[in-house]
Amino acid sequence: HVLRASLICDGRSIPLLRWIVPSEKQQNAKVQQAFLNTLAEAVNPEARVIIVTDAGFQNAWFRHIESLG
Repeated sequence: HVLRASLICDGRSIPLLRWIVPSEKQQNAKVQQAFLNTLAEAVNPEARVIIVTDAGFQNAWFRHIESLG
């Protein structure tokens, strides 16, 4: 399974961060939070970020996104 964050630029997707996650850890909140923390460190805090995600993520994912601002 892949966790991926991309930057949209001129209608194209530019990968910023990609983690390959073993199947047994795909729902692991700590892995997901570590991914989001790494992404937050790489993004300008002044930037406007839009998160697009699928329904497979649990409440912990969304709560952590909100906690990052």
